[in-house]
Amino acid sequence: ESQPRGAEAAEPLPPRHGSSSLRSSGRPLVRQGSSGLGLRPSAPREQEEVLRYIQIIDAGKKLVACRADGYVLSKVMALLHSIHLGPRTIWIALAGQTLNDERGVLGGDTPLSRAGLVYSEAVCAFVAARERSSELRERGCAGHAIVMTGTLRRYDQLTQILLSKYEPKDRTVLRLQRLNELCAGQLDSLSAGEMRRSFPGEYQARASDKLHYRYPGVGGESYLDLIMRLQEAILSLEQQRSNVLLVVDRAVARVLIAYFQEVESHDLPFIDVAPGVLEMTRSHSGFKYTHFDIAAGLATTASGPGGAEVLSAMRTSRDGLAGSSSLSNLAELQYSPSMRPIQRRSGEARLVGDPSPRRPSEAVGESG
Repeated sequence: ESQPRGAEAAEPLPPRHGSSSLRSSGRPLVRQGSSGLGLRPSAPREQEEVLRYIQIIDAGKKLVACRADGYVLSKVMALLHSIHLGPRTIWIALAGQTLNDERGVLGGDTPLSRAGLVYSEAVCAFVAARERSSELRERGCAGHAIVMTGTLRRYDQLTQILLSKYEPKDRTVLRLQRLNELCAGQLDSLSAGEMRRSFPGEYQARASDKLHYRYPGVGGESYLDLIMRLQEAILSLEQQRSNVLLVVDRAVARVLIAYFQEVESHDLPFIDVAPGVLEMTRSHSGFKYTHFDIAAGLATTASGPGGAEVLSAMRTSRDGLAGSSSLSNLAELQYSPSMRPIQRRSGEARLVGDPSPRRPSEAVGESG
């Protein structure tokens, strides 16, 4: 018989095996046509259009996203796609003292001083020894590290010491301009005294608001600018499956420490970055933090004008313990870290050499 115009032809389907009730009814099953009649959707169409989500499966092995568009969600997606729980070690090492540091001059691209070279050699000896340590091998975090650093001369000098004296000679080195120190713009290469005399307004402005203050002139940055600049570097760091050595200056180290230890942005400029190496070992339960002092030579002392508060970089995080170790004998290269957890409530600050914890608003100390 002829079908009415516009009606769809129903295509009979064979009944499923064992569906006797369908067979006995004598009514054929039909496939869905373009009319949309048949099974009801699992959720209303309005709900499907509003729902936006990101689903992580097996700790990052698989990522499912639904309508994750827009600036914020795209950044969240990139971060979640980069994070993994593989065991590894990250070392954050302060660069050595430069000739400008000796003269009390901010910024510039001068080479390492004599004390800075001694310090850099000690850092390399320490990292090479830790790469082979049985302690990290037991945790699955031993192995040769790639180097991530900036493009300034002081970073390159430390990297060359590591490559020339310790195996492997062909280790990967990533020189990224985004890992350079915060740029002081027009005030670069001035001493603190010259800055105070020639630019008293700028000196006071940064001292009163270190987070938002942007140095004047071409290339001048604020801490907020630095945070934005380091986003891609942090994603690259999270993606690494091998161990990583980061050679940076104080401001960049503060941003990295704030990211891993979940420090609030308003506290970030006041993190105390002690000379030496901060070691972070990754496991399925999170990072464990240990700070190692480097007794030989001198690290960079560069710091711009800022508030007096100092927040300890080694404060306890919910994912790890903070501790301190000392490297005293470079000749023997025998290291036995002694973990000393710092029991401190979130938000408290401690001055260098001050055993009593204080709130950030009450802390008094050197400018950072």
